[in-house]
Amino acid sequence: MASLQEAVRRRIVLAGALLTVAFLALFGVGVWFAFDGLKAEGSLDPVQRQLFGGFLLSGGMWVLNFAASLLAIFTAVRSISGEVEEGTLAAVATRPLARWRILIGKALGLGAMLVLFVAVSTSAAFGIVYFIGGYMPGNPFLPPLLILLSAWVVQCLTLLGTTRLPTVANGILIFALFALGLVGGLVEQIGLVLDNDSMLNVGIASSLIVPSRAVFDMASLRVLSGVSLPSMGGGAGGPFGFANPPSVWMAVYAVGYAVAALALAVRSFSRRDL
Repeated sequence: MASLQEAVRRRIVLAGALLTVAFLALFGVGVWFAFDGLKAEGSLDPVQRQLFGGFLLSGGMWVLNFAASLLAIFTAVRSISGEVEEGTLAAVATRPLARWRILIGKALGLGAMLVLFVAVSTSAAFGIVYFIGGYMPGNPFLPPLLILLSAWVVQCLTLLGTTRLPTVANGILIFALFALGLVGGLVEQIGLVLDNDSMLNVGIASSLIVPSRAVFDMASLRVLSGVSLPSMGGGAGGPFGFANPPSVWMAVYAVGYAVAALALAVRSFSRRDL
């Protein structure tokens, strides 16, 4: 709860909420104009409704996944290092309270905030596309869960960094790793189009280093479940990432990755001098 209260006090939650509401409003306007234009042309058949609805929703999920990951970074980046720098953690740690309880408590509070953000924002995006365009994926619950997992990976990695690194250095490092995953995913898609094994291997390696992007690729594919993509021909899916989608084992790997990062964070924090 302390971490959640700190995020509220620093207005990170308020800023994130306002920006998300602004995006969803723009997203709704864009979806309305897109479908209204198709209706005006008289070319909105069921296949096109699914195709455009799926692509628009996939784009919305990409933005919300990015926002959830940034929220995970900004709220967790100073969870330990910030309190050490301010000297407030030393007073708490001297109480008869195990350090692992402190860190796990922070992780649970920040994780609950992520759950709330992803649940509300993705539900709104799904609702906008469904009520305006009439499109809903076959399993509407799986993409938000995968987006939550993607952001949770980033959050656990940030918690690991904050146990050892200063706040600014940790923020730069985690964002660089997050960007590495995004760029690696694009490189992998381009490599698929060009049939370049080296680029494919670079993309796969980046997914193993930071699996958040690969998990979102799975979410994007589930958003498009039931949509016929004849023009793609198995090629790249653009910036929203559904070319060469990972197997379910990548989700298993991501869960293990996050748990391992959290375990290392507990170990690191227990050995840190305050």
